[in-house]
Amino acid sequence: MKKNIFSIILIFVLLLFASCSATNNQNNSIEVPEKDTQISETKYSVTFIVSDFPEIPGKYIYLMGDFNNWIPGDAEYRLKKNNFGEWEITFDMPKGKTIEYKFNAGSYDNIEKDFFGDEVSPRSYKFNYDRDVVYHEIENW
Repeated sequence: MKKNIFSIILIFVLLLFASCSATNNQNNSIEVPEKDTQISETKYSVTFIVSDFPEIPGKYIYLMGDFNNWIPGDAEYRLKKNNFGEWEITFDMPKGKTIEYKFNAGSYDNIEKDFFGDEVSPRSYKFNYDRDVVYHEIENW
């Protein structure tokens, strides 16, 4: 008789344990997407400032990149001179978006270069911070 009661209690405890274990597994099965691979619908603003630059061959400095099909002299991405004599542009992109870009003076002949006049690799920026300010220097055209 004692063996039967002990067996029944043991079976009951095992069933209770199995039930609790199954419930915990169900609650932990939610998958969370990685933040780095998601591009949000939220727009973040960035201001690019060119604080040091050689004499400009044209009238303005422009930004070009994968966001405008690398078109130099695009009026939508023309920088404006601020009160400190620097050139700046502010625009929005979706949070998490990464862009590649270069500065130009209005044409393919006047795209930023290094000190020795060699082509530079595109710059890169990821929209991780709202109202960010990024300073740049242009060595040559």
